[in-house]
Amino acid sequence: MIEHSLGQYMAATLAGIFTIDIALPLVLERTNIMYKMEKGLMLAANINKEIAINFVKTERISLAAVNEPGQCVFAERPDDIKDLAKTPKDCGYKVKQLSTTHAFHSHMTDCILDEFEIRFIH
Repeated sequence: MIEHSLGQYMAATLAGIFTIDIALPLVLERTNIMYKMEKGLMLAANINKEIAINFVKTERISLAAVNEPGQCVFAERPDDIKDLAKTPKDCGYKVKQLSTTHAFHSHMTDCILDEFEIRFIH
């Protein structure tokens, strides 16, 4: 099974790595901890990975996901990603801000890793 984000917990449960009694509290704990992060934005763009990487090199942005060829997601602080939103649009790419409260799958999640690891172990 291949999955990402919250789907990893489902895949691990279906594969017998976790029981539902272990997976569900982990997902809830992860959610609670993630809301301690600084707010951020995510931006989807119809753009391939190679081109997306070039935008990341020129801005303070994380390439949060490559969902499929030609579809990438950027994540960062609101002021930084708003600057990026102009750049792909100016180059003719379709861009859409995602309905999220935080910049998931980015370096902004690093601040919660230690706390989640401690809770995961216990």
